[in-house]
Amino acid sequence: MTTREDTKLLERLAKRRNDGQTTPKQIRFLEQRGFQPVGTWQFETARKLIDRIAGNGWRIPNGINPASYGGE
Repeated sequence: MTTREDTKLLERLAKRRNDGQTTPKQIRFLEQRGFQPVGTWQFETARKLIDRIAGNGWRIPNGINPASYGGE
């Protein structure tokens, strides 16, 4: 990667953070568990779901279907 590409990537990440969108790490974590399209969710929505999963021993809580979960 060139310095220019690095700068562009960092700017995109900063824009996502400033807009309140999910982070790449949140996206990876949730999409690996079948949730879609996590990239369009708000940061707080993803954080709350990850907190619920963590509180459930890192298992998807009962009543949550990753395939149909809309990020509410």
